[in-house]
Amino acid sequence: MLTSFRFLIITALLSLALSITFAQDYLCNAELEVMTTEDGVEFVRTPDACFENLPDWDYDAQYVEIEGLRQAYVDVGSGESGETILLLHGQPSWAYLYRHMIPVLADAGHRVIAMDHLGMGRSDKPIDPDYYTYLGHTGRLEAFIQELELEQGNLNIFVQDWGSLIGLYVIGTNPDWFDRVVVGNGFLPQYEEGVVPFALPDNPRVTRQLFHTNISNSPEQQEPLYDEDGNRVEARDADPDVIFGIWIDYARNDERFMPSLMLESETYFPLTDEEEAAYDAPYPSRITMGGVRAFPGLTAQLPGVTQVAWEGLYTYEKPFLTIWGNNDGGNLGRPETQQQLLDNIPGTEGWDHVRLDEASHFLQDDLGEEIAKRFNAFIEQSTDGADAPATNLLEHHEGYWVAEMDMEEIPVPVTLINNTHVDTETGRVTVYAQTRILNNIIAPAQVGPGEFTEHFNGEMVGFHPNAVYLNGSGEELEEADGTGSWWVKHGWILDGEGYNNWELMATDYSTGGGYIEGTLLDDGLTIELSMDLSDGEYLGVPIDPDVIDDVFIGVLRSPNLDTDPATFQIVRYEPANLDPEAGSIDFTPTPQVTLNLECREEPNPFDGLVQSCPTMNN
Repeated sequence: MLTSFRFLIITALLSLALSITFAQDYLCNAELEVMTTEDGVEFVRTPDACFENLPDWDYDAQYVEIEGLRQAYVDVGSGESGETILLLHGQPSWAYLYRHMIPVLADAGHRVIAMDHLGMGRSDKPIDPDYYTYLGHTGRLEAFIQELELEQGNLNIFVQDWGSLIGLYVIGTNPDWFDRVVVGNGFLPQYEEGVVPFALPDNPRVTRQLFHTNISNSPEQQEPLYDEDGNRVEARDADPDVIFGIWIDYARNDERFMPSLMLESETYFPLTDEEEAAYDAPYPSRITMGGVRAFPGLTAQLPGVTQVAWEGLYTYEKPFLTIWGNNDGGNLGRPETQQQLLDNIPGTEGWDHVRLDEASHFLQDDLGEEIAKRFNAFIEQSTDGADAPATNLLEHHEGYWVAEMDMEEIPVPVTLINNTHVDTETGRVTVYAQTRILNNIIAPAQVGPGEFTEHFNGEMVGFHPNAVYLNGSGEELEEADGTGSWWVKHGWILDGEGYNNWELMATDYSTGGGYIEGTLLDDGLTIELSMDLSDGEYLGVPIDPDVIDDVFIGVLRSPNLDTDPATFQIVRYEPANLDPEAGSIDFTPTPQVTLNLECREEPNPFDGLVQSCPTMNN
């Protein structure tokens, strides 16, 4: 009897759940009422039932009425930090894109607002795609900010995709409204008036089918687009500008268009079926899609319009951070796009700009929690005049540095190369070095481990067996394979472990390398590399314990950013005298060698890549 009763209860609960689901589906898919504003704009409103039980989205919508149309947003968080964060999505997403970021930002005490653009999410949806305009969206954002009185202080903003094209325009024309800006995979392009940014396809019936097949068959888990050195794994199979022109036509005209197809295609990690359904939830029928279909074509309205916003961005000095999804194959994902912001907006200086490997165009979906944590740290670091982390200044050491030296015993210039790579997160600096004469490598000796050759000065030299061999692509090899050239590899972590500096040396390898510690000095730019003298001697010469704390044997490495191109100085310090026959032993630190290197923006011989020269704006 008990078993039968339990069965009846379970059956009743299942029936109730099915009834609720059926009711939600019925209400969501019911024919929509076409409403009209006082100005005669016809629009529809997605039923609330379409937004029930979405995964990770338990937020009530709030609304602001602008020109007779409701603009939807969620507003959460205590705001006890005194900071407000405005999150702007792009196309074809909606505020749901920020579901992983909102809790992390709110838990830090911030007020968090995620807005739905008109025609998207829970906002009202004018039916006619031609109703939507670029300046209409920017004007509505300005009105939204003023309606909520967000412009009155401590407003931070995160923009991405079309959220950046709209948001950066409003930031540039109203720079005083915003205290901090974070951009992810976005930009504000400038086109001269009369230019057509993206041409539409000549044969749309064919290109629509090809585009639909492509995004429908894209792998749920993306393959990496770049290798660990930042090189594109495969060449682009089509011009991104051509692809975007096809996307404009497909989104506007193909009846198979659904937001989830593009969201799945442009996220690094797979979306669940429930998440895909959530992205499609605002659009139960085609009559609701006027805005989301029109967005890509608004690029035709940009020429001659965005320059006024850049007048404000060029002089925006408040904190400005970029966080990029590295696995984005479109124009907005390119490293050059991110770099343009760093080169042109002064507020970007000194902050920890990153490219996240396991994130694609919709990076908020892939790594939302990590991005939110970075945003929280950015706010904390830039509060009350706090400086950006000192290790960020390490970026000024990165580059392809070259010195041309004259030596008495050699009738032609000697070229010294330093190819410097910096990891700002760990504080690790790695330098690959060579010396050349007439483009022939003279140091390190181009011989395999245990082999020797005659140096230009007549010495028999080899190379330390613990050195690193690299081929033409810059890849480190376990052993020489005859396909590339030897480089000396130096490496250290600031205020952490030292490194074994395997320098060119004569036939006696017994001395090994020198243990070095790297320290960033108070000027924030100069790195001091000091020898470990804890054994109380140097080159077999004892050091007086009373002076050992004042002894510096090592190198100062310092970029000079006031020159164009940037220059780099390396000064090697040795004791004043270690030869008893030349006088008293003197460990006073004395400059022995000074090298001045220039930064070059050209393919370097280490890995064939072009590195940007550092300036005070990067």
